[in-house]
Amino acid sequence: KVGLKPIVVKKKIDRPDARHVEVVNEVFDLFAALDATDEQLDFPILYGSGRDGWVSENPEGPKDQGLAPLFDLVIKHVPAPTVHPGPFRMIGTILEANPFLGRIITGRIESGTLKSNQAVKVLHHDGAQVETGRISKILAFRGLERQPIDEAQAGDIVAIAGLSKGTVADTFCDPSVT
Repeated sequence: KVGLKPIVVKKKIDRPDARHVEVVNEVFDLFAALDATDEQLDFPILYGSGRDGWVSENPEGPKDQGLAPLFDLVIKHVPAPTVHPGPFRMIGTILEANPFLGRIITGRIESGTLKSNQAVKVLHHDGAQVETGRISKILAFRGLERQPIDEAQAGDIVAIAGLSKGTVADTFCDPSVT
């Protein structure tokens, strides 16, 4: 019960054995077994074919709109991020390594803004300080690409580089945060 609002996309609808009605019923039963709320059980459904590159609200199509119906549904159905007041704070959610940038941590900025070369500290979940340092690079997600940016703000999902010890579930924040 984390409050997420699911969207169900039934793929491979172009196959003769698609069983779309049965699959949607099985998804409903799964969500009910997981104690989904009534609002979560009233999930929107799209049907599509990845091979042919289309989705639609109906299994029969239209098949000429590409993935636009999915993008439109995400914008309509998924709530905007919650932004909190205060200085920069972000919880690391993905850790990766890059031969040029070193450790890269991805997360959504909960509050404040972040600039390249900004001083930050990393806190463990128990409040212990893991490290301090400066952000060497901020990468924003633009379509399918990550592109460097100079500044990010609350609500943005970014990847940051420049710290050597911070990891997933640590809080990356302004030095004033306690």
